[in-house]
Amino acid sequence: DVTDQVGVIEEAIIGSDRIGRVKARFGKSVRASEVREDVKDKIRRKVSVGYEILEYRVEPGAGRNGVDIYRVTKWLPLEVSIVSIPADNTVGVGRNHTNSKETKIMQDPKAQSAHDKESKRMEDIMKLGEVFSEEELAKDFYAKGKTMEDLRVAILAKRNEETPITHESPSVHDNYNQREYSIVNVLRSLAGDRGVDIGYERELNQEMQRQRGSKSRGFSIPMGALTQRAAVSAGGSGASLVESVYQPNMMVEFLRNKSTVINSGATAIQVGNSGDLIIPRQTGTATATWLDLDGVDVIGESNQTFDQIDLKMKTLTAMTTYTHRMLKQGLPNIETIILNDLAALFATEVDKTAIQGAAANAKIPTGILNQVGIGSVTAAGAIPTFAELVQMESILADANVDSTGLVYLTTPTIGTTLKTIEKATNTGQFIWTDNGQGEGMVNGYRSRYTKNMPAGQVLLGQFSDLLMGYWGSIDIEVDPYGDNFKKGNVSVRAMLDMDINVRRPDSFCELTVTTPP
Repeated sequence: DVTDQVGVIEEAIIGSDRIGRVKARFGKSVRASEVREDVKDKIRRKVSVGYEILEYRVEPGAGRNGVDIYRVTKWLPLEVSIVSIPADNTVGVGRNHTNSKETKIMQDPKAQSAHDKESKRMEDIMKLGEVFSEEELAKDFYAKGKTMEDLRVAILAKRNEETPITHESPSVHDNYNQREYSIVNVLRSLAGDRGVDIGYERELNQEMQRQRGSKSRGFSIPMGALTQRAAVSAGGSGASLVESVYQPNMMVEFLRNKSTVINSGATAIQVGNSGDLIIPRQTGTATATWLDLDGVDVIGESNQTFDQIDLKMKTLTAMTTYTHRMLKQGLPNIETIILNDLAALFATEVDKTAIQGAAANAKIPTGILNQVGIGSVTAAGAIPTFAELVQMESILADANVDSTGLVYLTTPTIGTTLKTIEKATNTGQFIWTDNGQGEGMVNGYRSRYTKNMPAGQVLLGQFSDLLMGYWGSIDIEVDPYGDNFKKGNVSVRAMLDMDINVRRPDSFCELTVTTPP
């Protein structure tokens, strides 16, 4: 019924496998909601396509019992309908579009396997494009028969040209229906509540484990499920209790509003199910020399030197407890409270470790301040002068560090004090110009303060050279027993596998005051 519109087609693609696929979005009217719910409940599963025939040819006697076949060679699709009885019963929501002839072909296991691989290629490429808002580029790569890895490399190259922002290899769990996903329901189900339906969440858990290549120690949560846009106080790890807008996105996004180093441009890498990650690093170059080659000098040989950067999986763990009533009754904004809680379990500790993680500790990543080879400046007083802060830039410049995107980090005490100190006497120009929310500008570069910085220290660096490797997503396990049994509480253990290292130690410089304020 062309007068009964319940949504729109957002994109349509015919792949190299000659199968047409569309992405549809339902409207918000009562009628559209009714159809959408029937689709979700798997009541309405059939689809028909309305089209206009533009060209055809007749094949006399080519059909069964010698009947003529009219072969359409050009047609124009006009609409897609959710129907109860379709013209082709093989077409439907989430199904592959095949005609009867193609159906016979697909009965061949080899053909079916090739078809499944092509469908998976299309799905992965389009989801990767959607995660990075590169849908058109994804369509182009799919049409040209390229792989998801080809697209990932192209996106990374494009982003590196635009800004030294983070990169991560996303997977399907980054692209999910945030409206349907409920961490509260997951916790209730794991705690033994059989009356809650987590079919959708369980499917995502299984898919994440399949992509990882191994089972998780508990229940895997999509990183996008913890993404929030709530305002955060500069020195704290908790967000205001306001309505959250969930954004399915990269792991980097889940930490961005709570992590100073990631918001400064750290590079995040999703390692997946691989072992330790080893990245080659060039530490020296060949040399060029002016010589007299008229039978006088001899060309000397010089070579590049290399070492490697290691990212070895380490595990960050945390545990928190919720009451039975808190989970069961769904108190106001309970989903927001738990999302904030789970995010804060890791965000603050990851940020602190990236800055000052202990050296030579097999359990803890080494932070920037404990890396061998970073630059160093010692301030004469309790608060650094403008000249001393500029000296940090000079040290990085001498190391050929790209000045684009440098960021100053310091403590709240030093940061707020620099707002009151002039660059030079009676100039009216203060060292720190305030942009609000603990951010500003110092010496022409972005500046932030955080309590995760050690007292009396300032750090200037190219944070895109800070590498943060992740093995999978956050895994949670629920224990409703033990000491919780008598009270009806539920303890939740969360684990995150990751490591931190730097690409170039000389991309960072620290300043230490003589007597911390």
